[in-house]
Amino acid sequence: MAENFERRTPSVREVEQAITALKKGAHLLKCGRRGKPKFCPFRLSTDEKILIWYSGEKEKHLNLDAVSKVISGQQTLNFLRQNQADKKNQSFSLVYENGQRSLDLICKDKEQAESWRLGLTALVSASHQPRIFANIRSSRWAHTCANSPVGYVATNHKLGLLQGSAKLAKFIRYSCSISAR
Repeated sequence: MAENFERRTPSVREVEQAITALKKGAHLLKCGRRGKPKFCPFRLSTDEKILIWYSGEKEKHLNLDAVSKVISGQQTLNFLRQNQADKKNQSFSLVYENGQRSLDLICKDKEQAESWRLGLTALVSASHQPRIFANIRSSRWAHTCANSPVGYVATNHKLGLLQGSAKLAKFIRYSCSISAR
């Protein structure tokens, strides 16, 4: 059978499952700037803003707001210094400090790596969104008046993006008051 390598958009459920896996944590192989790679326990904080790991007795952390991108594979200097080419599909890097630093990790298998990449990519992209959208965690928000088609028209009308009559404004206020009940 031929495998399908098309990129597809992950579902909300897949992202939520990935974030749950991040919160549970896992032992990942951390490739540092010095020395040989070592296993460290990694987990996501409960507020989903910080990646926490332990190196020896010390707790270390990386604020996800500081991460600029998540890179699949072994493309950073740390990976290039250490020959781990056989684990390329199990590897990913978190790039931060304007591309000057990276946290380079190798997972136990490809599935774990895909889950961690998916969850971290979603959290990193959400951290760069305006605060109003960053906390949206379910699709139920779409059923409010503000985000309904009527709410969309109302917002655009208020901003002057839609030109309409007073009847349109009255209809919008009426529709929003009904849906708020």
